[in-house]
Amino acid sequence: MALAIAALISVIIFLLLYVFILTGGERLRLEQRLREAGDAMSRRVYVDEELARPLYYRLFFPLFRALGSVFGRITPQGTRQMFAGKIADAGGFDGIGLNDFLMLWGGLAVLLAGSAAAIAGFVFHAAANKVISIGLLGFAVGMLLPMLALNRRIVSRRTAINKSLPEVLDLVCVSIRAGMAFDGAVAKVAEKMKGPLVDECTKMLQETRMGVPRREALKAMADRCKVADVSMLTVALIQADQLGVSISQVLDAQADSLRKRRLLLAREVAMKTPVKLLFPLVFCIFPTMYVVLLGPAMITILRNFLQR
Repeated sequence: MALAIAALISVIIFLLLYVFILTGGERLRLEQRLREAGDAMSRRVYVDEELARPLYYRLFFPLFRALGSVFGRITPQGTRQMFAGKIADAGGFDGIGLNDFLMLWGGLAVLLAGSAAAIAGFVFHAAANKVISIGLLGFAVGMLLPMLALNRRIVSRRTAINKSLPEVLDLVCVSIRAGMAFDGAVAKVAEKMKGPLVDECTKMLQETRMGVPRREALKAMADRCKVADVSMLTVALIQADQLGVSISQVLDAQADSLRKRRLLLAREVAMKTPVKLLFPLVFCIFPTMYVVLLGPAMITILRNFLQR
């Protein structure tokens, strides 16, 4: 009897272990198949994204990146730091990195220099010294064009920040008066508005959520913007946080000061307008008016003199 019970228990344990191993193995196989399907789907999505891009992008962008890394290694450290600061001030340059911009900067200079020298030598048959001079001129123009585009991007970004600053301050102030905290008000503004200043505010919020003190996050935002009004605003907010002053009152005062400063700037621009119009009037509009008014009279006078 005891032997039968032991055999029965052994069979039951064996069946349980067999069922457990079978179901566990099946579960492992299912998990493996799901993992493989997920990897294949991610690869398929990546492939679809790559195929959705233009053909020239897929052909030339890897070569562009490789040449950019080469230009990045041979560029002096001081030049790299200068361009990195300018790209950061511009808020990026169409999504390209520092090495890509250096490749664009140097490649365009070499391309224009070679093209100008080849045209001068083979098409116009210029002398060797003139070919070299034209090549150097093309090289200088090729180095200057990306820098001008980058400086233009920096100026337009700072102008956009100056224009949107009073509206952003008003929305933040209204949200704070409605009972929201400063971080929540800035997050609400980031949801409703777009622009470089809103992007910088979003970065500031991300830094504070990662544990950076608000004072340091505000200073970093002012350093990234490099706009006098934003620097004054961050200093006022830091002082209000240290002294316990109401942030809404500080924002109201800053917004009112910005509007008054903008009004004075508009009046200054309006007062400069007549002086700027003087040269087009004298050299472009007045000669045309003289030709239209005095031209028929001069033709008549000359005709009478010629008949005599």
